[in-house]
Amino acid sequence: MSYKLREVLMNQNDPIANLGTDRLQSFSDGVIAIIITIMVLELKAPNEPSLRGLLAVAPVFFSYVLSFVLLILMWVAHHYLLHPIRLVDRPLLWANSNLLFWMSLILFATAYLGQNPVEPFAVALYSVVLACVIGSFALLRQVVFRQLVHNQDLARHHAAIQLQNLIATAEYLLAVPLAYVSLYLSYAIFVMIPLFYIMPGYWRTKRH
Repeated sequence: MSYKLREVLMNQNDPIANLGTDRLQSFSDGVIAIIITIMVLELKAPNEPSLRGLLAVAPVFFSYVLSFVLLILMWVAHHYLLHPIRLVDRPLLWANSNLLFWMSLILFATAYLGQNPVEPFAVALYSVVLACVIGSFALLRQVVFRQLVHNQDLARHHAAIQLQNLIATAEYLLAVPLAYVSLYLSYAIFVMIPLFYIMPGYWRTKRH
């Protein structure tokens, strides 16, 4: 069965498939914007107007920066991921909702880490949430891949990025036990993974 015929049959059998991606993208953009807005509202100016006062809130600011960079990367990737999609079906809706659920938990994990930056449990919890976020995005990419499998160039492109997603998920999971061995190693993973996605080689791959 050709992709075009399969697309027509999906449209006939599933009314949701007749919806465009505009609503899905707008809703997702709105949720991500709300997450970032609430997260920045958690930043409180120190009571003491001095360098010592700023250093006291540095862990909260650092956790915010880590989460903000990751959220922006996810938002950009989400935009490019859904751009070529023609059909909005139930698996896509549920996979996208699952991703937004885990992204919303970044709010709690970020605040908890900022308040307990040297507690292994707080670092481990932050690692688990981020692993679930990246893993959920990998699941969404797999659902999207079903509609693009007919295009070999896009299929290879998605397979390469999917491998990066799985590696990042494994690294975040690795940061969980490392939090009880060395907090520095876990924090190094938190910093390196966003850089892993921002590398020039990654953007060259995305342009192709």
